[in-house]
Amino acid sequence: CEHFHLHPDDRLRLHVDDGMDFLERACAAGGSSYDIVMVDVAANQKLPEDGQAMLVVPPPPYVSNSALRLMKDVLRPHGVLALNAIATASSPLDLLQDRLSRHFTCVCAVSPGPSHSVFLACDMDGAPSSEQLW
Repeated sequence: CEHFHLHPDDRLRLHVDDGMDFLERACAAGGSSYDIVMVDVAANQKLPEDGQAMLVVPPPPYVSNSALRLMKDVLRPHGVLALNAIATASSPLDLLQDRLSRHFTCVCAVSPGPSHSVFLACDMDGAPSSEQLW
């Protein structure tokens, strides 16, 4: 497969589709079917010329409260949301982490650069809260 060098097999199903459409169909079909939801999507966004801090990846519809609810609904218990995020400054990433923490009990970020984070979010009984991790 050309996407992330992943190779589908009996344990790995790949869906290359419009993410929001796929999530809505998956929720309508009953939800709670996936161990992981990976969000790594970009759009042709024009960067602000005034240097304003903004989230570049993913586009805003993919981190709205309604989108995060859909993502959470399609995850099995103990499933994980993996979300790649890039911003023009660190403040939008902090806001995104806060938003994720309102939807998931455990949120951690791996930051390969000052304005790039990969967030992992899940709900687990007995897992430390986001505040305990920091």
